[in-house]
Amino acid sequence: MQRGGTRLRLGIAAALAGLAAVAVLVAVPALERAAAGQRPRAAATPAPNVLSTAGLSGRAWFVSAAAGWVLVEVPTAGLPRMELLSTADAGVTFQRTLAWDGGAAPETLRLFDANRAFVAVRVRPEALHVFTTLDGVHWRGGDSPSPAAGVSFVDPSTGWAAYRRGASVVVDRTADGGQTWSHLATFAAPPEVDPHAWLDFVDARDGLMGSLAPGRLASLYATHDGGATWAPVALPPPAERVGAAGSSVLSGIAALSADGPVPIQLTIFPRQGDRHAHSYLYVSSRGLGGWSQPRALPAAEWQAAGQERLVATSGRVLFTSRDGARTWRSVRASLPLAAPANGAAFQPFQFVAPAFLDDRVGWATLVATQRCEGGAHPQTCAEHPEVRWAIARTTDGGSTWSLVDAHA
Repeated sequence: MQRGGTRLRLGIAAALAGLAAVAVLVAVPALERAAAGQRPRAAATPAPNVLSTAGLSGRAWFVSAAAGWVLVEVPTAGLPRMELLSTADAGVTFQRTLAWDGGAAPETLRLFDANRAFVAVRVRPEALHVFTTLDGVHWRGGDSPSPAAGVSFVDPSTGWAAYRRGASVVVDRTADGGQTWSHLATFAAPPEVDPHAWLDFVDARDGLMGSLAPGRLASLYATHDGGATWAPVALPPPAERVGAAGSSVLSGIAALSADGPVPIQLTIFPRQGDRHAHSYLYVSSRGLGGWSQPRALPAAEWQAAGQERLVATSGRVLFTSRDGARTWRSVRASLPLAAPANGAAFQPFQFVAPAFLDDRVGWATLVATQRCEGGAHPQTCAEHPEVRWAIARTTDGGSTWSLVDAHA
């Protein structure tokens, strides 16, 4: 059982390299600010389509075979409304737990179990708002100390916010779910170290901070005293070099089990463009005492599903590893087809993000783009094809999948 679900991988490299690399875990914010994030549960509704936005890949997160969360977009006359829905019956029905206006995707979120969660959302350009819940119904929180902060929580009460201030990084801490913050540390760090891109605490003592570096390997910083002090960590370099025209990114923990290893991702861009990227995985034990040699990832979208088990996806192919990413096996998954809608036909579904609970049971977010053939406006279709999202479930380790939402 994963303690934190999956750590959503957010767009750390989007600013310079266009890569949306994420990390996990789950929860979300509030529609009515006057209500301070507190909303009663709405009536159960059919399973929705899954959302995708610039900041967050469309996806669902499950913490057990029955309990999960889904982020959806609800059209309005203006900007869309974002809603976080929960299910307790494996996606047969969903209930709205939280919502907010403006169409902004969460910048980070973490699901601890079926009821406890935290999310950070940019509710206004000048404000990054933190919401936390202990029961999945009532939400509390407040603005982070800086709109450019990276935020991480290890439970609904205990969290950190880190942000640049000139040549230094400032770290603040909260013990009340983001309602108040106190200064914890200030330390000098190279400009490439940007906690807004990636900040993750493994537990109350150990935390990590990544970076994006042009022309060289990205830096990793770590703390082992709850954020009071930070120091650079030397990672074994991969055989692939980062050239002068390239860049590299260190990004977050894609899963965090209660007693499992801590994996982080290094992505190297030999030149501009996501299609040229190569990804590697570093693994450390709890306590972050040392890191493995880099292990090649077959795809950028991946998830740690246990002590040594990892899953990665690319297109319609599922990759699995049972030895901590040392070796991989590929599976040509049998994915459902996207049904025509409003006169439009769609390409076959492809994987966006996997979320396995064990060796057999897993969930995935799928995407299908419009098939731009014929039609009255082929150029419009080519430039702005429709996109369909769906949630799928497997019970045979990823070979066959069925849609959770029949209307996807």
